[in-house]
Amino acid sequence: MLSFENLSIIKNNKKLFNNLWLTIFPGASLCIHGSNGIGKTSLLRAITNFSQFNGTIYYEDFNIKKIADEYSKLVTYIRHHNAVDSELTVVQNLTFWAKLRNMEHAINASFAVFNLASHAHKKIYHLSQGLARKVELMKLLLTQTII
Repeated sequence: MLSFENLSIIKNNKKLFNNLWLTIFPGASLCIHGSNGIGKTSLLRAITNFSQFNGTIYYEDFNIKKIADEYSKLVTYIRHHNAVDSELTVVQNLTFWAKLRNMEHAINASFAVFNLASHAHKKIYHLSQGLARKVELMKLLLTQTII
C-alpha cells in the first residue's frame, strides 16, 4: 500500500499541487494525467523518493524518507528514456538487471510473458521503440520492484 498524506510539491518556486491525500492499495493502478508542467513527473519522482516534497509518503506503514535505503531497493522508475545499454543485446541487458536481484532464473519467463524470445540476441539499437520499452517492462519482472 502506498499512501500520501498532505503531499505538496513546489518546483522553481511554483506550487505544482498541494495537500494531496491518497491511498493506493496493492494490485491497484493509478492513472496520472494532465497538461504539461502540471506535476505528473514530479509526483512520480516523489513516489520514488528521487525528488524533494513536503508531506509524507508511506509504503506499507513506513515513511519512505525514514527507510530510504530499503525503499530504494523496492522501486524501479521507468523514465521517458530507456535505461538499457543500446550496444548490448536484449538478453545481455536483462542478465545484468537480473543479477542485481538474483533473478537470473526468471529471464526465460520474462521473454515468454512479453513474447520477445525471437529478439533475445538483437542489440537494443536494432529494436523499435515499442520493443525497447517492452525490455524496460521486462526489467520490472526481473527486479521484483513496485514502480
